Amino acid sequence: MLDLVLVQLPNPALANTMYNSLGILSLASVVEAEGYSVYIVDMRNENRPLPKAKFYGFSCTTPEINYAKEIAKRVKGKTIVGGGHPSALPEDCLGHFNYVVMGEGEEKILKIISGELSQGVSYGARIKDLNKIPYPSRHLIKYPYNDQIFEGERYGHGAKTATMITTRGCPYNCSYCANQFRSITSRSVENVIGEMELVLKDGVTHFKFMDDCFTLHPEFERLCNEIKKLNVSYIAHTRSDLMTPKIAKLLKIGGMVFVETHFSFSSHERPWHFFQFSDMALRVLFSTALGIECVDTHGLTPVALKI
Repeated sequence: MLDLVLVQLPNPALANTMYNSLGILSLASVVEAEGYSVYIVDMRNENRPLPKAKFYGFSCTTPEINYAKEIAKRVKGKTIVGGGHPSALPEDCLGHFNYVVMGEGEEKILKIISGELSQGVSYGARIKDLNKIPYPSRHLIKYPYNDQIFEGERYGHGAKTATMITTRGCPYNCSYCANQFRSITSRSVENVIGEMELVLKDGVTHFKFMDDCFTLHPEFERLCNEIKKLNVSYIAHTRSDLMTPKIAKLLKIGGMVFVETHFSFSSHERPWHFFQFSDMALRVLFSTALGIECVDTHGLTPVALKI
C-alpha cells in the first residue's frame, strides 16, 4: 500500500491541461525525500482508478473543490486538502476531508503522514528558505513538459516547455488576484539554475516562470545574467508599472521572448472594464530602441510583448 496518492483534479474553468500543478509536484518531492512512497494520478482528461493508499491529497482552487469532495467520499484512506480554496474557505472543507491545510503545505504534509498532526484545520506557515524544498518530482508524471505553453493556448504546438518558480508571494493587492501572501520568499540563483540545468538534460530549452511577479526576485539582475549562460528562452509575468528600460534589457539578455504584464490600475473616470498601463510602462513597452514589439494590443491595452 502506498503512503500517499496525490490527485490532479479536473478544472471546469480551464479548457486546457497545459500546466502540471507545481504545488502537487513540490509536495511529492518533500514526501519522497523523507522516504515515503507517493504516486500522482492525473484525472483531468479521464476518470482513472486510484491505487490503495494510507493518505489521499488534493490541491484545490474553487472550481476543483467539488471534484475533490466527491473523490474523498469514495476512498478508504485519510484525506488531505490544501490549496487556494481551503486557504480562503476552510469551513467549506470541514466534514469532507480529514485534514484541511491553509497556507503552504510542504511542512504540514510530512507531519500528517508521520502522525504528528491531529485531524481538522491547520495552518502551514510560510517557508522562508525555499531552497530546502527539493526540485519538483517531474518523474512521477507521464508528460512533465508541454508543447503548447510557449505558443499559447489555441495557437498550436511548438517547443516543449517546462514550468517553474523562482519566488512565492507578491506584495501587491490586485483586486482580481487570490494571493494571500503580501511578501516575497525566494530561491537562490544557484538553486534556480540547478533546476534549469536538470531540465536541460531532458532536452527542454524553453521555460515559463510561474511567479506572480518574476522581476521582484531579490537578485533579479544576477538571475538574468546566469540564465543567459544557459542559452534558453522563457516567458514570465510582471507588473506593467515595474517595467523600466533596465528591467526590459535584463529580460532580453536573459532570453525572454514574451513578458505577460499585469494591469497596474483602473481609471474610475472611465467604464469599469477599462484598464490602463502606467506611463513609464508604456514608454518602455513601445521603445523600438529596445527591440520590443507589441504583438497583441486588444484595442489599446498591451497584453504580451515580444522582445
